[in-house]
Amino acid sequence: MQTPLDSIPRSAPVRPSEKPVRRLHIGAMGPHSLANPALKRLIDPSWVHLGDTPEVGGRHARLRLKDALVARLRPLKYRLRGIEVPDLDAIRRRTEFRPFYYQIGDRLDFEDDAFGFVLSEHFFEHLFLDEAAALFAECHRVLRPGGVLRVSVPDADLRSYEAPEPVGYPSAREKWHEPDKHKTRWSVYSLTYVLRQVGFDARPVAWCDKFGKRHFSPPEPNAAAYRGVADPAFVFDLSCLKRGDRSLVVDAVKPVGGAPPVDAESAARRLHDFPTQQG
Repeated sequence: MQTPLDSIPRSAPVRPSEKPVRRLHIGAMGPHSLANPALKRLIDPSWVHLGDTPEVGGRHARLRLKDALVARLRPLKYRLRGIEVPDLDAIRRRTEFRPFYYQIGDRLDFEDDAFGFVLSEHFFEHLFLDEAAALFAECHRVLRPGGVLRVSVPDADLRSYEAPEPVGYPSAREKWHEPDKHKTRWSVYSLTYVLRQVGFDARPVAWCDKFGKRHFSPPEPNAAAYRGVADPAFVFDLSCLKRGDRSLVVDAVKPVGGAPPVDAESAARRLHDFPTQQG
């Protein structure tokens, strides 16, 4: 079954006096990734999706085959469960996808203060720590003051709802330079530290602490950290997280009138002496 595009929720209406909100999705992996019913709100012209299956030099043939199978089978999985799925060609016509492969020194191809909201779910664990810091700094640059970067990653070591993530996940067969490899094992402590180093006000949303206690603190409009956010329609709605109930989730708010931003390469250099577990 295919869902008529007219039935897909649109973004919240914008009053004529307001600047339209643009949104950025990092690590999208093509239109098939939006087949998940939780992501219907992202099928909208206000979104730019980075991660449209890039051609990575030297990428193992097995990984390319895996990507192709996921793209074909993911929509089929939902249809077999009786869940309506938008046509993938229609998704591509409705919203923008761009290939994406990040290295330190790369600049996101957007002007400063371009977006009100940036979403990334289970992407930053695929970067080494210095690469993640550099990309966080770029997210800070392209966010408007009051903009929010919502980061969801595996709570690799501290999660109490399942066993810690195996070292070298997903497989020892995959080399450390390959995109599918999990290169950084995030905790609430390391993730909030890195985000604050590049100029964000980091606010944990879902996490486990070092004592094994699980916490959930959803964003609230009256909370000081969220006053004046640029995109309340998405900031105060967690329904677009596919794995939010089994992940570490942190909101990074770009302060209004805060400290000057840190450039990407400086952000990477700051962390050379920061201790973290790599796996």
